[in-house]
Amino acid sequence: MGFVNKAVILALLFVISFLSSLHSEETDLITFIKKENAELLWNPLTETGIIMKADSEIIFKIGVPWILCDYSKKYFSPDIKRENGKIIFTEKTYQIIHDYFIWKENEYKTPRVAVILIDPGHGGKDPGAYYIHSPDKENSKIALYEKNLTLKVSLYLYELLTQRYINKNIILTRTTDKYLKLEERVEIANTIETDPHEAIVYISIHFNASFNKKAKGFEVWYLPQDYRRNLINTEKISEEEKEIIPILNTMLEEEYTIESITLAEEISKGLKDEIGKITEDRGLKEESWFVVRNARMPSVLLELGFISNKDEAVQLQKESYLKNLAKGVYNGICSFISQFENTKGFTE
Repeated sequence: MGFVNKAVILALLFVISFLSSLHSEETDLITFIKKENAELLWNPLTETGIIMKADSEIIFKIGVPWILCDYSKKYFSPDIKRENGKIIFTEKTYQIIHDYFIWKENEYKTPRVAVILIDPGHGGKDPGAYYIHSPDKENSKIALYEKNLTLKVSLYLYELLTQRYINKNIILTRTTDKYLKLEERVEIANTIETDPHEAIVYISIHFNASFNKKAKGFEVWYLPQDYRRNLINTEKISEEEKEIIPILNTMLEEEYTIESITLAEEISKGLKDEIGKITEDRGLKEESWFVVRNARMPSVLLELGFISNKDEAVQLQKESYLKNLAKGVYNGICSFISQFENTKGFTE
């Protein structure tokens, strides 16, 4: 997600691009203007130019080793000159300008949750937890399989979210009784493309079981706050940029932790409002589950009830109760999104 931090990342990478600009190839300004889809205002008397794109203006002057961005930021840029009737900058200077345009564009975009990824646990050859209960009536049995319950709740949740958010991408990792490896689930999450001001949230749906047949209720899990992980894909990052990776990674870790805890809190409240009178609220918990520690985004794992508890099993076989579970999760997600988007990524 990383909205303010993504803006900071862009700014830091912009500075790195600038620092590496002293020695590079040269190219002419008109070629760059056309490629960038920008405009140029040129004063031949003062040999001063303004490169304009959207709300940004880059001011330069032949023979002066500086460029001025939006009358507020000045950057050293040697070798601004004229050759054979053409205005020449270094290639790295053009990269500075290009990166500034991108940074400025994203700086003023409001952070938003663009993708909600719902991951129904288990499936196919992996049934998850399962239990068969024999209620009081003779010859009657309740057989519950976690993989079926997670899919039903996830489909109900998907329906609610798609009706509410027509401009957000709601994704299910599976829509049928299909087996997915944990690595495949995480890969789906981590390969979703978004703009820098856009966020993804990951919701993993599960049900519980215990040797203690009295155990019942729902739990919401998030990654422990002291768990360290790599969140930045370094494959496409230059050697110069790699120097600041530890700083950026720490910033994202802190941000995702705050967002994951807030998401967990809101979902827990939503579930309590919907089913709190029927079952127990077992609270928020921390654990480094595979999916939450490997998903490079805010993520939570939900345990929505104990199929090993006879009373809860009776409820879990009811479609109305499963819909209530989905409604509770849905309300929590909506509350999180509202808070996030109304505070520009929890920055106001």
